[in-house]
Amino acid sequence: MRTALLFLMVFITITVRAQTVITGTITEINGSPIPGANVILAGSYDGGSTDTSGNFRFISTEKGKFVLQISAMGFMKDSVEVDLNGVEIRITRKLKQEISEMNLVTITAGTLETGDSKKGAVLSSLDVATTAGAVADVVAALQTLPGTAQAFGENGLFVRGGTGAETQTFFDGMMVKNAFGSQLPDQASRSRFSPFLFNGTSFSTGGYSAQYGQALSSALLMESKDLPEKSSSEFSIMSVGLSGANTTKMKKSSLVIGANYYNLKPVYSVLNQNINWIKAPVEYQGSIQYKYKTSETGMLKVYTQFNQTDVALRSGFGDDQAMSNISNSNRNYYFNSTYNEKIGKAWKLFAGVSMNVNDERGRVEKNSYGFDNDFAQARVTLTRRFVGRHLIRTGVEASYSRYAESW
Repeated sequence: MRTALLFLMVFITITVRAQTVITGTITEINGSPIPGANVILAGSYDGGSTDTSGNFRFISTEKGKFVLQISAMGFMKDSVEVDLNGVEIRITRKLKQEISEMNLVTITAGTLETGDSKKGAVLSSLDVATTAGAVADVVAALQTLPGTAQAFGENGLFVRGGTGAETQTFFDGMMVKNAFGSQLPDQASRSRFSPFLFNGTSFSTGGYSAQYGQALSSALLMESKDLPEKSSSEFSIMSVGLSGANTTKMKKSSLVIGANYYNLKPVYSVLNQNINWIKAPVEYQGSIQYKYKTSETGMLKVYTQFNQTDVALRSGFGDDQAMSNISNSNRNYYFNSTYNEKIGKAWKLFAGVSMNVNDERGRVEKNSYGFDNDFAQARVTLTRRFVGRHLIRTGVEASYSRYAESW
């Protein structure tokens, strides 16, 4: 009996010494407790979770060195090596918050991206050109996306019930005052820029940066391409006109000269229209684009474009006597120059100037009218990025606007 009792006491003592108690506290960097954090020994079934005070406690029968893994939703994972030898171990760890990013979502009309810099729909040049019904017009392609509305007979991009004037267009960060052609009765015009000028066109029906404060409903951001890979020439003959461009690629720079001529009279003579055209739309367009790589991180871009459009039609309701002869001639000049450079390892410099001169003249029967809508802008910004999604942006901007009507 004594021998059996002695053997039982020795066995109990050995069993107790083979267990190691592991306790501790898991908190945030600021000291706030993290409830529900998982604490486990890698390679074993031993572990536990923290209570509302961030404390945990569990017992392990393992021996030797193990890695204690700590994880919690919304925080970065942590680990620490422990030596299980029967002596109680106390662990105190602080977890950093984890920045989560949504995965890429693809839609038929383009790409919807979310993250730090892209918070809306981003359409490539090919997306715009291949979107059904858009006829290679940037705004028409965007009107197929959720949150926008098609307003037939009106210029502009209409977002969530707002007017076209509430959405502003930005070319390389500089505002374009007259991004569309002339507004005629019940006739919407195309945007003035080719989609193939840009790397992509981003557009948000929600929030956007405060640097685009001139916009109310949305900001349409168009970023031009960098240096081309090689020199090239192109020429197109279409049913509506002619188009040509020549690209000269140099060592650190490039020059693109393009011209377009559109005349819709031949097409309208074959395809009957509900519009009573006196003179079908005729447009002349020329553009020059120069780019120079100033350094490994610096780029200078200069773009200038001229448009002239002439059109005349009969508009009104009822019989022929209630209709009016309307003619319109529009001349638009746009200039944009921007400079981007990285300063040091964290700062980025942006400087830009732009000018838009829009002159419109026409007649309604025997009465003449005119509109002048001019805009100039200069902007300098400095951007400093920090760890994670944090950044600070500061700068200065000056603008000049002139609008005049005559009748």
